[in-house]
Amino acid sequence: MSVVRLVMLDGDEAVSGLVPSPSIDSILSAIARGATNIATFWPLVAEIDSGLREHFESNLDPSPLLEGTGDGLLVISWEHNCIESFQEYQPVRAEGTARRHNGLHAVGAEAEQRYAIGPQWHIIDHHFEESRH
Repeated sequence: MSVVRLVMLDGDEAVSGLVPSPSIDSILSAIARGATNIATFWPLVAEIDSGLREHFESNLDPSPLLEGTGDGLLVISWEHNCIESFQEYQPVRAEGTARRHNGLHAVGAEAEQRYAIGPQWHIIDHHFEESRH
């Protein structure tokens, strides 16, 4: 499974861990639906991807890292309403489609849900290429 490191900065709180790369749309959907900090983020993510929080928490870094791995790095600064993406293949867009699933497969009659992140958010894409030394 391809992974990306998710880093969330919320005032004095900072956490990072690994999430599956395909879950980026679930993350962006939660932001589009009104997540304003880490505490409001996870309940909104659970509406789309019920297993993502558990996956993230079981793959937490011992201390926050701003270092890409696998497919890259996704940094969310709640204080600055900024999403920075360091990925080689998957640029972050303000609009997209999240697939509702339980970590294994799509669930529900309306598995696909469109989202649009508001203009108060800044999205910055950087190219990421993991070192292959």
